[in-house]
Amino acid sequence: RGDVQLDGFLTWIAEGRTAGSDRLFSGLYIAWKGPRGVEADLYHFWRSFGDSGFVSEGGRRGPLGDRTTGVRLGVHTGRLDARGEVSLQRGRRAGNRVESWAAAAKLSAGLDAGGRLKATAEYLFASGDRDPADGAAGRFRCAASSPRASCAPSATTSRSGSGPAETFSS
Repeated sequence: RGDVQLDGFLTWIAEGRTAGSDRLFSGLYIAWKGPRGVEADLYHFWRSFGDSGFVSEGGRRGPLGDRTTGVRLGVHTGRLDARGEVSLQRGRRAGNRVESWAAAAKLSAGLDAGGRLKATAEYLFASGDRDPADGAAGRFRCAASSPRASCAPSATTSRSGSGPAETFSS
């Protein structure tokens, strides 16, 4: 039960097909609004950028091919609003493995009957790159900077498009 919305997109920027420099960015986004203020979003984005505009940990230039998958959950009951999100990112960046994650949690409570005064606590965290020479890119990088197609974990980003989507951007 509830309201389900499915969005998909495909963006293909043909910058030089024979040179292998096309940029492909695609994704699927499933949003569910359930009863009693419960909502859940699932998303999967993939990028394939054939140009050499990306730099590896060792300084090599090369293409990007990665996937970002995440889930966002939220509950709104009366004066309380709780949200959480987790994203995983896998792929290759200029020859390095991409293995990263990010997560966020937010809790808000209305302090007055009109809902104008709120107390909010938010915690955002993500993987970092402990060893820049190991051939694995561990720092999470946002795949999109749009609040609607966020994929950057940010408990402040919701389907309504409020809040910063580039919380973990590079």
